[in-house]
Amino acid sequence: MKKLLSIISILIAILLLGNFKNSQAQDEAPVFAGQPVYPNVFFIFDTSESMNEVPYRNQYGAAYKVSWWRWKYAIKTDENGNPLYTGDGFQRYTHPERKNDPNPNSYLSWGNHPESKLFQAKVALREVLSEIENVNMGFATFLQERRPRVMALYYKIEPEVPPQTTTIPDRWLVKYRRWTDTVYTTYRQTYAANHFSWHGSHDDYVGYTFNATFNYAGGCRILRNYRVYDIQPGYGADGSQYRHFLRATYHGYIYTYRYWNVSDYPNCPADVPQAISSYNIIPTAVSTSCQPCRFVAGTTRTTGGRPAYYRFSWMVTNGSWSKNEFQGGYIDPTTLQVTPSTTKGTWRLLETTLTNVVAGPYGTTANAYPTQFDYSYFRYPADGSANRPHSWSYVHPPAANQFLGYRNWPTINRRTPYFPENQTIDDYLGDPDELDNYSGDDNIFFVHLPDPDDEGDDVSMSHRDKIMSFLSLDRATYPRYDCRVTAQGYCKTGISYPFYQFTMMPFTDSIPVNQYVAATPCGTPLAATLENVKDYYQSYIEQDNQTQIGCRENYVILLTDGLETCGGDPEAAAAELLNLKWHEGELDERDTPVKTYVIGFGLDPVSASALNDIAAAGGTNEAYFAANLDELIETLTNIFQAITEGEYTRSDPVMSSEGENVYVAFFEYPKWKGHVIKYLLDDEGIISGEDTSWYDDPNDELDGDAGAKLNIEPTSRTIWTTTTDWSGSYPPPGRVEFDDTQTAALHPLLNPGDFNEDGSTNQTDSQELINYIRDVGYNGGVYAGEIRDPNWKLGDIYHSTPVVVTPPLFQVDYPGYDGFRNTYASRDTIVLVGSNDGMLHAFNDTDGVERWAYIPKCVLGNLKNLKASHAYFVDLAVKAADIWSAGGSNTVFPSAAQPEDGWHTVVIGGLREGGNYYFALDITDTSNDYPKPLWEITDSDMGETWSTPAFGRVKVGGEDKYVAFVGGGYSTSNNVGNSVYIINIEEGSFLKRFTHVGGPNETIPSAIRAVDLDRDGHIERLYFANTSGKLYKIDLTSDNPDDWEAVEIFDPGTYDYTAIPTRIMPEGASLPSDTSEMNRPVFYPPAVVKDRYGDQNYIILYGTGNDLDVNNMNTQDYFFEVKDLDTGPNSGQCNWVYVFSQGEKCLSRPVAFAGVVYFTTYNPTQVCGYGQGYIYGLTISQGESTGGEGALRYDLEGNELEEPAAHTEELGIAGIPSSPVVTNGSLYFNSSNNPRLRRLRITELGGRLLFWQEVF
Repeated sequence: MKKLLSIISILIAILLLGNFKNSQAQDEAPVFAGQPVYPNVFFIFDTSESMNEVPYRNQYGAAYKVSWWRWKYAIKTDENGNPLYTGDGFQRYTHPERKNDPNPNSYLSWGNHPESKLFQAKVALREVLSEIENVNMGFATFLQERRPRVMALYYKIEPEVPPQTTTIPDRWLVKYRRWTDTVYTTYRQTYAANHFSWHGSHDDYVGYTFNATFNYAGGCRILRNYRVYDIQPGYGADGSQYRHFLRATYHGYIYTYRYWNVSDYPNCPADVPQAISSYNIIPTAVSTSCQPCRFVAGTTRTTGGRPAYYRFSWMVTNGSWSKNEFQGGYIDPTTLQVTPSTTKGTWRLLETTLTNVVAGPYGTTANAYPTQFDYSYFRYPADGSANRPHSWSYVHPPAANQFLGYRNWPTINRRTPYFPENQTIDDYLGDPDELDNYSGDDNIFFVHLPDPDDEGDDVSMSHRDKIMSFLSLDRATYPRYDCRVTAQGYCKTGISYPFYQFTMMPFTDSIPVNQYVAATPCGTPLAATLENVKDYYQSYIEQDNQTQIGCRENYVILLTDGLETCGGDPEAAAAELLNLKWHEGELDERDTPVKTYVIGFGLDPVSASALNDIAAAGGTNEAYFAANLDELIETLTNIFQAITEGEYTRSDPVMSSEGENVYVAFFEYPKWKGHVIKYLLDDEGIISGEDTSWYDDPNDELDGDAGAKLNIEPTSRTIWTTTTDWSGSYPPPGRVEFDDTQTAALHPLLNPGDFNEDGSTNQTDSQELINYIRDVGYNGGVYAGEIRDPNWKLGDIYHSTPVVVTPPLFQVDYPGYDGFRNTYASRDTIVLVGSNDGMLHAFNDTDGVERWAYIPKCVLGNLKNLKASHAYFVDLAVKAADIWSAGGSNTVFPSAAQPEDGWHTVVIGGLREGGNYYFALDITDTSNDYPKPLWEITDSDMGETWSTPAFGRVKVGGEDKYVAFVGGGYSTSNNVGNSVYIINIEEGSFLKRFTHVGGPNETIPSAIRAVDLDRDGHIERLYFANTSGKLYKIDLTSDNPDDWEAVEIFDPGTYDYTAIPTRIMPEGASLPSDTSEMNRPVFYPPAVVKDRYGDQNYIILYGTGNDLDVNNMNTQDYFFEVKDLDTGPNSGQCNWVYVFSQGEKCLSRPVAFAGVVYFTTYNPTQVCGYGQGYIYGLTISQGESTGGEGALRYDLEGNELEEPAAHTEELGIAGIPSSPVVTNGSLYFNSSNNPRLRRLRITELGGRLLFWQEVF
């Protein structure tokens, strides 16, 4: 079959290598206009334990983490970032591993530390969400609950206690001693290996000795001689300290003392006991302070007693939804703050300020203020089970009080539908549009998607704002530390420790229901969560008409810092989301995929593969990874940008000559990012995927995309232009590299004005402009503004269709062509496409890398406009062909010494709305990293160059001339655009101009269909229609151009459809009584076939539709089959006409294949605010058999349709469909709003051609 197709290709044009498609005039409605519905984005926020990690580690190397039950404590850091001890349970250490440039005001505040991943994820999400609009949002954490509580200051008055008086008599202080022989050992621990301080400062070593004096019994001293006998390292919390082991042997007395009442022992030492235990009274004074007896006079002492005083205590009140607003424990449904109880046993709530009251047992006075603060805590269930699913935070139980009692959360008993409808205040806490979850004692963090009504759009972004309220970063000072109540019961001034008010938190431990004892957690339930999201979306889609008809896209963003830890299969769960289907009845099933984006935050490289697998299964290729706050912000921004940016095109797919590849170009709006993708087809024509050789995209923008490849290349691109015009004699204009080394030469043509806005106009402006055109991100993207993405170089490819230039393929008997084909048999295949960044781009077919780019001279002066707004430049489809020229002084080619030397591969491009020029390049040797500029051409009667060039060979004075045929283009000015031009390629001049064809406003934006009547390689006839729908031909059989004339052969507004009865399709349709209403615009070339079975005349097939008014729903358009009877003006015979439905338009080039004409239409009245596309297949008249019958035999799923065959098939994709491309028994197409390639089977492979053919 492929060989057959190659033979057919030979007949397609004169050595033609390209394809066709166009763009937008000044007042053309953008194809993405309409009222699109918002996409849904459900955000899953990982609140597992590890999200607490901060860059501080304990002495064992473990990260500090948050514990729900210790959140009220804080660790303040010193000026070096070292944590300072402030409460029980926190180990102080000296050398922690910590972040660089520590902030001395940073706190390890339990629950919301600013260096934790949880806090940073909240910061990132808040920053990104604040800028997001036109997106419906939902939000969930892992299943957890917040237990509302309040801590408040209470008081009670302690009664007065009288003091007690004690009398102490006169006494003797008597000292005793005993003899000892003892070995003392001890150690000193320091960071120094040879120094310690104890009884002096010592620089020591093993064997070092020193004396130490000790005081006994209040003045009796002894002396010990110590020796260092060992020094060992490895001690202390960090293992960096040394122990110095000491030993002393002592022979001598040690002392003690006792008091004896004088009344019992009048004389000392004679009367007092002479010995106690093993000690004997000392016989004589040892020193002034060490004597046997000392008299101590008696005294009276008053102790104890206290005044009446206020005692204060902090006490907790638990919240309960069963309390009313006048009771303690009442929960305010708006703020979720709890009202403290007025009494707690004998304690009373401090409700008024107490001034100068006695606040302690010692009579201290103080002021006491009414103080309370939120003391809520959080918990989530222990390891999941069937009745207690540990997954995401939406449960939807069957009863409003389901969370009460034992708090079972049964999956099997949850309410149907799972996505809520008809919510009421009785069912839920708070505003039904901003639901957390069910009421009860629990407050679970969850924000629903908006209700799926007709639009289902959160225009006010209230759901986004609700999510942001859960991401509070506000700092709160808990006054407990301003007036700290000590164990002694008085109020003392303390330090105010800043804490963070947290609205969700992760957990070190999970807590079984109705218990306060920690249990082992199941921390990261990715699979269970995604399974619940799938159930949720399934329920939502069953209620959302916009998703069902394909207008709303649905997404999940999963942010996690870890892998699955609960035994599930998150990859399979993501795949189930992607493969969601909506069932209408028993048989009708439609794909309603939900894509899953995965963000790995702060993960180790080992985890990357697993998360990539989840993302791939979820339809987003690869996971995103962020190591810090800035990267997370960038990642979230890129994901939302990918979700909210639409992909658009008016470019047609293009097939490679061998029928194995299809190329698609498109762009993303609103940043106008260009893309080119290469698809592979298998032997049966089925799309097998994108060409992996084009894969090389670390930023995960688009796999298999030349735009992504260009984006990662260095700034040293090869870009060319020219600064001179074709003079009319060889050589043609020289090429100039478009870089800042050529600023002086380019400056006059660029005319940049004050591009850099420094107040002056000079070459610096041109230099800045050049660098900006080469790299949109130049100078930090300062010139990209809001128009372009500074990180994306390839501009939008709006209407330009790629052309694939291969080695010469044709087997034709033209002089020198065999030699030419042999010489360039191994030349590189390149893909050429125009872009609105001002360039024609050449990409390697092997890997998608840009080889070179070319900026036509005619657009240089407009490049400065790319800074201020989107503009059009090289927006026309390009064409390439092999042509021959003898060359010489009056041509753009050198003289051909041999016939093969005269062959050249030429590409011709235009600007469409970008201007009224065509330009030509010689790209014969595609292995070069440059093209050869040939010429640029325009005319005062030429409009915007919308007409794609058609190549051909004609006879002029008996000699062959290779030419290009173009229409006059589009214009709103009288007699501008209503011409046809034949361009002499070798001379860059007009061989023939057919001016003012038709009326002054009947322009010719369509391409010209060139026909080779006898297949001798010469074009003998041209067909085209204008913006009044009038069909013309030009007969080129004479070799004298003066004989060539544009002749109208069919005017749909004046034709008599009854003289030779015209078939009106579909059955039951009718034509207007005033047929002048049928003079509708034509923007695309006709298909032309030869009726070889009948009278050998040519049949022209074309459709009407205004490409500048695509969304007008009140138009009436048509598709015609006209036979050219070749008997003079208006000799066309209309065999049949198909009447489209109201508003439906033919905005594509028809294709004829195997007796059927295929074309697409667009109806703006259909779905998604964009309109809907249709594919038609209608039989072509043959001999006495009138066509117009339905000829589609397969649906889009490849299923064979019942007889009779259908006329049309809804494409099921929004936007304007492209012109179909036919090969391998299939049609390939895309649409303006869905550039990805689609396929429709049309015939069995091996199906033969009948007695006709399409002639290009």
